[in-house]
Amino acid sequence: MESALRRTLADGTLVAVGAAIALGWALFRVANAIGTLVVSAVSAPPFPNEFSRAYPLTARVGDRVLVFGPLLEAA
Repeated sequence: MESALRRTLADGTLVAVGAAIALGWALFRVANAIGTLVVSAVSAPPFPNEFSRAYPLTARVGDRVLVFGPLLEAA
């Protein structure tokens, strides 16, 4: 009985570590995508038409091109 309890606690710790790693990676991907969106909002691409074709989910706002693709890929 005692060994079964120890195995369960050890497996629970492993599951908790795995969940923490997965959550950390997901937060990293979302933060990276938000960073890409912010950078695209404040900088004008050198060739807006070619930039829009290179990234599928873009929106032109004036002379800026907002990139939404990485944000949706991270979700």
